[in-house]
Amino acid sequence: MMVEATNSSYQLPDKGLVGPHAIFDPAILDTPRIDDAFKAQQTEDEWRVLVKRRNQLTTITYPFNRWMPWVGKGI
Repeated sequence: MMVEATNSSYQLPDKGLVGPHAIFDPAILDTPRIDDAFKAQQTEDEWRVLVKRRNQLTTITYPFNRWMPWVGKGI
């Protein structure tokens, strides 16, 4: 997965005077599909995420797979 926001944080642009007719319709955005390729990444190994901000890379390391679904105990 990659989200890029150059020189700013990620957000939808202001639609201004044209309102809902500007740029694109957020209602048509697709959601990701959980296919076999995605499921193949779901291991319990350490997981690294690279974040680029202001042209510098930072590595965030998780001791678990960040994309594995978490199932808690019901109370």
